[in-house]
Amino acid sequence: MLANLPLSEITSFLAIVLVLVFFVTSSDSGSLVIDSITAGGKLDAPVPQRIYWACMEGVVAAALLFGGGADALGVY
Repeated sequence: MLANLPLSEITSFLAIVLVLVFFVTSSDSGSLVIDSITAGGKLDAPVPQRIYWACMEGVVAAALLFGGGADALGVY
């Protein structure tokens, strides 16, 4: 998609970085929300609990990708 734009190598690299930042911040937000829910609504829940939920999100994502294989990444 970006091959037709000027400086396609730079714009492609920038697009990849922005997508990675989006996924990291989305995962962090999801961890904060599930941590807040499981802590009974407290915003200052223990840090190990938030780390646990972040790791569990990663495990679930990896299991879905492993179970789905290349089809999990494909567009239908």
